[in-house]
Amino acid sequence: MKINGKGLVCYNSEGTYSIDSIPGVSMYDWTVTGDAVIVSGDGTPSIVVKFGQQNSTISMAPVGSIGSCKVTDSEINVAVEPPYDGSIDILGADTVCLNDIRRIWVDSTNELGIDRIDWTWSGGIDMIDTLAKKSVFSLYGVKFVQTGIQMITATPHITCKDSLGKADTLLVKVFSYPVAEANSYDPIVDFSTLIPLNGTGSTLNGAPPADSLRYYWTAKDKRFEIYNSSSLTEARFKPMEIETWVYLTVAHRPFSTQSPNGWCPVKDSALVIGKPTIDIPNVFSPNNDGTHDYWEIKNLNTLYPNVTVEVFNKWGSQVYKSTGYAKPWDGTRNGEELPVATYYYIVDLKNGDKPFVKDVTIIR
Repeated sequence: MKINGKGLVCYNSEGTYSIDSIPGVSMYDWTVTGDAVIVSGDGTPSIVVKFGQQNSTISMAPVGSIGSCKVTDSEINVAVEPPYDGSIDILGADTVCLNDIRRIWVDSTNELGIDRIDWTWSGGIDMIDTLAKKSVFSLYGVKFVQTGIQMITATPHITCKDSLGKADTLLVKVFSYPVAEANSYDPIVDFSTLIPLNGTGSTLNGAPPADSLRYYWTAKDKRFEIYNSSSLTEARFKPMEIETWVYLTVAHRPFSTQSPNGWCPVKDSALVIGKPTIDIPNVFSPNNDGTHDYWEIKNLNTLYPNVTVEVFNKWGSQVYKSTGYAKPWDGTRNGEELPVATYYYIVDLKNGDKPFVKDVTIIR
């Protein structure tokens, strides 16, 4: 004989337990254990039991009409547990990029009394895993396929009540990836001036307006300093080599400390090529009038830091020598002014090319 009723109930709740009527039975002898009590129906095929906070065993023994003729006893074990009355928390990122796959889960520190989580989500989300009625402890893969605010809701199923509890909702801001274009640049001739960088940064449909974007320029070679590097169109840099790689990164402005450099960054690169000429003056006038006081050779030290420069007078005596050309020659020898005359130089770039051999005249 089977007793019908729940095997799991909540603290201080009532439950109905019954058995099919048995021919020839005049009384149904019910007993309960623990702190449970029978509140109605004792002696009949159906009783109502009031539970406390202890597990209970409910038994029934049929009694025949001719006396205490007990046949086969029946029983059911009933587990009693506290009803879950708290709230759950969905854990996971609240800001993501389009088509990101992230993990979400429920805080399981207060999971007593919950046997599953029922999940719902908005149309801009694809669930990589099947969420329906899984363990509270499970992690779930979520792919965000639309921009904007997407919503994920988790509702606990309270075991002893066989009903749903208080839901929690996670709102997720989904950004599209912006567009970054570092653009192209004409070959550099003069390496002594700052080169302007003029990039393009924009958003795609569905993304925030362009003024919510963050821009920053970087160079492959960390020796390069980029001035106004956070400006899209006003950044400048001074090249130091024939080829320079520069990078423009465009990202959505940061909304939390999770991403201090911005959300959904996109990077584009540009190769800035130099075609410098080594233009060596054939005359200069070191007379301290502020004009042509030094033998300036543009691009020389920047591009050829190992260059050697030698200068000789007409008798072949060396009057000047330098490795590197960071400080241009001022027309002196050991601090003494050289006379007005024509001198002869050898400029060796140390790159395998033939040295420059020619003359320069000092005038005053």
